[in-house]
Amino acid sequence: MAHKVYTSYQQIDNELEILKLEKEVSYQRVILSLKNTKESLAPRHY
Repeated sequence: MAHKVYTSYQQIDNELEILKLEKEVSYQRVILSLKNTKESLAPRHY
């Protein structure tokens, strides 16, 4: 992995914000996947 070169603290802050948002999106995908899995394994009442 190549090292990024930042020329300002603003660039670092922006990168950290992007990473934080990507982490939250990934977390929400895991939660949704878990919910869908639970629903698919639950007994169905007709």
